Amino acid sequence: QQFGIPQNAPVIGTISRLSPQKNPFEWVDIASEIYAKEPSAYFLFVGNGPLRQAVLEHVEQKGLATRIIFTGLRRDASDLLNCMDIFLLSSLWEGLPRVIPQAMCVGVPVVAYAVDGVSEIIIDRVNGILCKPHHISDAANSCLELINSASLREKICTEAYRTATLNF
Repeated sequence: QQFGIPQNAPVIGTISRLSPQKNPFEWVDIASEIYAKEPSAYFLFVGNGPLRQAVLEHVEQKGLATRIIFTGLRRDASDLLNCMDIFLLSSLWEGLPRVIPQAMCVGVPVVAYAVDGVSEIIIDRVNGILCKPHHISDAANSCLELINSASLREKICTEAYRTATLNF
């Protein structure tokens, strides 16, 4: 409600920095592909950073200004995971991002690029979905598959919760 998102709309979100490492331009491109096939979808980007203005311009060019909500920095960022149906991470390199186990603990399935520490915690199609970096259509289709399959979401979330609570 706080962000004007309809109650039943699918929400794909991230908690990330608007910086080259986090690859926000491709995150927007993935959102664009999802929106083209699922026009009820909304997108939530929690965070800020040096690329903010350029990313906002990219969002305008893609025609998504009314669908992608940028919250800026928030003290309640981890609470905002509860607003998301899918957590999407497009980072090009990572150690082990804390936000992945956080999403796993609250029951939000993760779609992420298969890089460094991300690949150490996510087992593809068991406790999350991994995509090759820069494979925008694969990431978009993985999010769409999760939107459209309650059984896949449930299976992944159950295993993700086990992973997060047993290992962290």
